[in-house]
Amino acid sequence: MLEVACNRGTTMLELAQKYDCQVIGIDLDAKVVAKAKENIKRYGLEERLSVQQGERF
Repeated sequence: MLEVACNRGTTMLELAQKYDCQVIGIDLDAKVVAKAKENIKRYGLEERLSVQQGERF
């Protein structure tokens, strides 16, 4: 699954936990991408979630 404008990753975290799926998130803001990475690590979901700074194109 791809989440555009993932912000801090809260929706990604919920989807991964509820549906046991993999999600790739992108966002333009480097600060929120860093926070999303922290959240992913804190919940131990590094195998299912990834996030990077960038645009949808």
